[in-house]
Amino acid sequence: MSQENSKQADLSHDELLQQNRDLHQEVEAIHQQSVYLLGVYAETSRKLQIYSASIKAAVSSLLNHDIFWDGANQYEFLTTINASVSQVSDLTILLTLAFRAEAGSLTLNLEPQMLQEILSIAQVNALNKFPELALNVSYPTDGKMVLVDYEYFTKALLLLFEVIYAGRSSRDVRIAASEDAAVWLLDFSGINTQLMKTIEQMYNSKTKPASIDFLSTENILRLHIVCAVLHLQGISVKVMDRPDQLPIIRLCVPAMANLSGSV
Repeated sequence: MSQENSKQADLSHDELLQQNRDLHQEVEAIHQQSVYLLGVYAETSRKLQIYSASIKAAVSSLLNHDIFWDGANQYEFLTTINASVSQVSDLTILLTLAFRAEAGSLTLNLEPQMLQEILSIAQVNALNKFPELALNVSYPTDGKMVLVDYEYFTKALLLLFEVIYAGRSSRDVRIAASEDAAVWLLDFSGINTQLMKTIEQMYNSKTKPASIDFLSTENILRLHIVCAVLHLQGISVKVMDRPDQLPIIRLCVPAMANLSGSV
């Protein structure tokens, strides 16, 4: 008898029943997640078809020699084409990353990095994309390095900023970084509380969060990618309730114990 079969034989009838129930619940959760993600992928594919059809229609109109288009109309068509191409590009990237995350084929290279540099780059890129967003990032000028994949952690922050931009509760979004023992704490404030809870649920659960329907398909994909990337780097996510203050959502980023630097 194998060691595994021996362990099974040592279990009581009630323990075996409980083990069977646990396995059934786990399989059911995986099934629900698969059905849910297939729905998200199908909706994303439908949007890709819509944007592609919009590009095709605009190009066909411009190439129609039987109709004269003045400069204003040509500019309108070109604007439509440009916007639709951007949407197709963004959705294609999101689908690719989401499929890789679900298949477990995302390969990250964890190395010591300066968190301050990553936060600075992410802030600049976010403000370039959303200039009307007041994104305030504060951090000490030195401290331990973090153990992350530079490219993917930066990408995850940018995707998270995009979701936050769509669901912020105020124009002023703040990120405060502080060092605490073996981790760096990234505290996000100024964000819709419902969005905070949804991010936490998506990070911790394999099933569909109950309150996710307020998010667009694109932002659901973004959050799936963010959660997958954070998991792979050992970065935890938790909503912190604070007495007499609005809650914050906190990311705990592993720090290098014996390495320090300054920016």
